[in-house]
Amino acid sequence: MQHFALYLLLCGLTIASPGPGVLLTLTNALQLRLRGALPGILGVVLGMLLVAILASTALGALVSSSPRALQGLQLVGALYLGWLGLSRLRSPASRGRQPATTRPVVSGGRHVLQGLLVSLTNPKLIIFFLALFPPFIQVDRPVLPQLVLLVATFCLMSFIIHCSYARAATALGARLTAGTTLVRLQRAAGTLFLVFAALLLGAALGAPRA
Repeated sequence: MQHFALYLLLCGLTIASPGPGVLLTLTNALQLRLRGALPGILGVVLGMLLVAILASTALGALVSSSPRALQGLQLVGALYLGWLGLSRLRSPASRGRQPATTRPVVSGGRHVLQGLLVSLTNPKLIIFFLALFPPFIQVDRPVLPQLVLLVATFCLMSFIIHCSYARAATALGARLTAGTTLVRLQRAAGTLFLVFAALLLGAALGAPRA
């Protein structure tokens, strides 16, 4: 495969860029440490895998070329990110009602679902994959093995980078969750989720209709 090093660089920069998935990983790690953040990370990566598979099919091209389909996905994504933001703002930790030393009970399935939905309701992800894959596909070779390699590489890098974020947040957790700092971080995270939701909602309402 040609230019695979360039593909790795593009993947790394894209995955490490701040977004809803990274924000979810950081907030989970601050509250639950690395082990508790893993279910959410797995959910994010699983969602990316499903979107990448969709983008590799004709259905992916159909969805990306349909203004109504993209607008609907944007609206669903905005609503879900808005719900995440409000849930962060209304959590006991954000109100200062939860002691810094107390960690919430971890529901692995719930965090997997959160991560999965964050990826699945991101309309930019499918467009990104549709633009990313073709330049790195050699048409004179079987396409399927190349797609499998590209998708697997992206998902593996996503897992590694998100785990690195979670490990860094866990290492800083003792300082960042002391006193009122956790309250401020939860409020900041909730506000950022609402900002992402507002941007996505603005994009959906401002999109041209077919």
